[in-house]
Amino acid sequence: MAEQTKISEDITLSDAMIQYDKHAKNILSYACVQAWILKGVVKEFHNYSVQRICSMLTGEKPKGIMLDGGENCR
Repeated sequence: MAEQTKISEDITLSDAMIQYDKHAKNILSYACVQAWILKGVVKEFHNYSVQRICSMLTGEKPKGIMLDGGENCR
């Protein structure tokens, strides 16, 4: 196995960081994930259910991925 040079290691790390960024953005594109973040971080949303926050974000009834006891959003 050939030894990697510093530039080769940097390129490999850069590629991994790009993939990580893409996956993180994909996960954060789900309204249900955004709803959980809003509920946990923004005090104005603490009293709302995740499903209600999700419907506020999407403008429709949540559907798609099931999370936490049947609540779902996409």
